[in-house]
Formats: sequence, structure tokens, C-alpha cells
Amino acid sequence: MRTRGVKTFIGVSYFPAKLNANFQRYFTAAGFRVPAMEGIAVQFNDVPKFPPAQIADFIKAVDTTSGVEP
Repeated sequence: MRTRGVKTFIGVSYFPAKLNANFQRYFTAAGFRVPAMEGIAVQFNDVPKFPPAQIADFIKAVDTTSGVEP
């Protein structure tokens, strides 16, 4: 991500809050600003069936609450 010039990002995954917090700490310790690292409530086996539109809506919702400017 550094080679792409990324300094700040929000993360979205299907992992639980505790694991997302670990990822957020890892990336912060690596020098990135991570204002949000949120998980979508979906069971692992259902991830391939999760509608892309719902993923996009979730990302937009996290993005609007994160305080990150485009």
C-alpha cells in the first residue's frame, strides 16, 4: 500500500470485531492511519453468496462515519 501512496484507509471485512481490532492495531503500528475497521455480519460459509450491492452499501456507510476525506 505504501508503493501506491496510501496513508489512510478504512477496512471492511467479514471478521468479528475483536479480529478487526487486531488488524487495525497492526496497520496503525505499520504507520497507516486506520480510522475504521468494520466487519459485516455474515457467516463465513455465506460470504460467497453475500450480495455485492449490500457490501457496497456497508462500505459507503462506514466511509461516511469514518471522517476520511476522499
